[in-house]
Amino acid sequence: MVYVNDPALFVAAAAAPGWRPVFSRRSRMELERFVDESIGADRRPICHVVEGNPPAEILKAARRLGSDLIVMGTHGLTGFDRLFFGSTTDWVLRGVSVPLMVVPPSDGAAKQQRPRGLPAVARVLVPVDLDGEWQQELDGAAAVARLFDARLVLMYVVPRTQAPPWLRENVAAFDRTRLSRARLALERIRASVPPDIRTACRVVIGRPADEIAAMASANPGNSPGLVVMALRGGRRARHGSTTHDVLTHAVAPVMVLPR
Repeated sequence: MVYVNDPALFVAAAAAPGWRPVFSRRSRMELERFVDESIGADRRPICHVVEGNPPAEILKAARRLGSDLIVMGTHGLTGFDRLFFGSTTDWVLRGVSVPLMVVPPSDGAAKQQRPRGLPAVARVLVPVDLDGEWQQELDGAAAVARLFDARLVLMYVVPRTQAPPWLRENVAAFDRTRLSRARLALERIRASVPPDIRTACRVVIGRPADEIAAMASANPGNSPGLVVMALRGGRRARHGSTTHDVLTHAVAPVMVLPR
């Protein structure tokens, strides 16, 4: 657990004598209290309190500790729905060399304790780009699915064809053909997944980000889900891209794999 103190707070506290050791000690105590209340004192992880620019310090801590994964929330003081890119999470996303898991806020029902015996991850959803690169997502998602003995769900979204009313019947037939071809292509990819991993395929038509969110939020049997996606064309999710839209409207944890 890493908490980064804003340097401005040190300036405000400097008026008090002997402020630095008290400030640092109080920050650590507050972090440990928060962790104990959240997950229990018997499960307390290593806690680090540092000072500086949050994204830079988080990335430094990940490198120093040899971390395999960074986990961050999608909400903060700025309000995630109002401002995501430009936030701490986005700046971390630009510099990560390990996977970053983005976790959305929980509603009241989701905060209830997970039923006993339910695995930490039961479904791993991997949106496949049949027209581009998909091997990195598939390999990463398969590794996570194997780790948790979870079902790997391969998903492809056929973008809906917009058409005037007089052409909609023809377009509907065209879209059905596209769906059929996508299912065949996805099944071929599914056949390449190691046989020890349970798999399923889902092909739907609609807006990719919306359909991915809907599939991720579907919760059969209270089974938690995880979306695995990779960054394309650089170290950030470009505004308007499917990855950007999925992240900024996350309804389930999303693991982003660095390029």
